Amino acid sequence: MIDLKPEDFEVREWLALKYAQDWVFFNEQEQESAHQVEYRQTYSDLEQKCIWKLLKMMQFANQFNNTFFRKQWRPDLEDDAPSCRMPLRHDMGVKN
Repeated sequence: MIDLKPEDFEVREWLALKYAQDWVFFNEQEQESAHQVEYRQTYSDLEQKCIWKLLKMMQFANQFNNTFFRKQWRPDLEDDAPSCRMPLRHDMGVKN
């Protein structure tokens, strides 16, 4: 989804994909741009809600799968680990 060329898609499809791309890129914050205005004018409120719901479900599925399919953290790979260790209770200052 990095290289979205408008000529490769139908207008409505491109607007939805561009919205999704911006939503991810800008950390779920909507941006005021020409294509965002056109997106809101092209899609009904219900369609926009459905697209947003789909984005949230895809994000959840991606994060859920990352839980199982990434390499686990190991102390011997602290600097090169592809994931980080989960903090322990005492690391966060929590007392029993």
